[in-house]
Amino acid sequence: MMDVGRHPNIKLLTNSEVEDISGYVGNFKARVRKKARYVDEDECTSCGDCAVVCPVVVPDEFQMGLGSRKAIHIPFPQAVPSAYIVNAHECMGQNPIACGKCI
Repeated sequence: MMDVGRHPNIKLLTNSEVEDISGYVGNFKARVRKKARYVDEDECTSCGDCAVVCPVVVPDEFQMGLGSRKAIHIPFPQAVPSAYIVNAHECMGQNPIACGKCI
């Protein structure tokens, strides 16, 4: 995955879903919906200071619920880019801007 992220001819769309594909062989068009991260990927240094101040602790899906994580987290250890993401459904007040400690 790291090689794909560094390749000059590949645009990596993280935290995204393909909604529609149309076209024919050799000429496809895809409609992609990019979800909000609530964290600027370019500014995040993955230092973890935001996770330290986050008061919300939830079960970790990556560890099948056996571990815990914060509402702001890195989805899995080898995630590309290595930037934190806020799960808005778990964040206090259902709004990442409400708490303001992690942003």
